[in-house]
Amino acid sequence: MHFTVRNAFPCSADHLWELLATPAFERASDEEARVEKTLLERRPGENGLRHERIRFRFLDPLPKVASKVLGTTNLTYEQVQVVNDTAHTLDWEIIPPVAKDRFKSCGTFRISATPTGCERVVDGVMEVSVPLVGGKLEEAICGQVTQSYEKSAAFVLKKLRG
Repeated sequence: MHFTVRNAFPCSADHLWELLATPAFERASDEEARVEKTLLERRPGENGLRHERIRFRFLDPLPKVASKVLGTTNLTYEQVQVVNDTAHTLDWEIIPPVAKDRFKSCGTFRISATPTGCERVVDGVMEVSVPLVGGKLEEAICGQVTQSYEKSAAFVLKKLRG
């Protein structure tokens, strides 16, 4: 299942990128989006890229079908990402805690200039290879991730406006 989340902001791409990386702002935004993040690893790469591994734990419970198949009430996973601060991009891949051979999710996060400010675009693919319920799991997980980005965008807009 492919998903895209687009959010427009009334500021420059540079300003938004810097704001999102501010530790205090990031903590407040995560709280608003109801997600806990733990940085597990950060190391420099070639050509100014940064490699990171982050654990995500969503505080809102999963739908029952997803919870039953995954054996947990809350979505938790690790994300491996390559960050390019100059281009305002982040390539990511999700590493699930279980069923790694039946789950694939990867994509990009980018911030680009627009005539009225900038746009954040999260573009990804979610594939769950579980007979009968794979599609429902994809929908549930994509829905929760999308909802988290929408909450985050509302928080960013509120902060930018005042």
